[in-house]
Amino acid sequence: MKSALQPKPPRQNLTIRMTPELKQRAQISAIQQKRSLSDLIEEALETLLNRQRAA
Repeated sequence: MKSALQPKPPRQNLTIRMTPELKQRAQISAIQQKRSLSDLIEEALETLLNRQRAA
């Protein structure tokens, strides 16, 4: 998890579609981790893409 004290690099907006259940689960996870939903989704996408690159 990235430190909240480090400045974030420039970001772009992205619209995604997901089921209400998935959004609720993601929101709960973000709240439990005391982070934003967008940060959680960004990290999950980075993790997925890094795993695919390594495979």
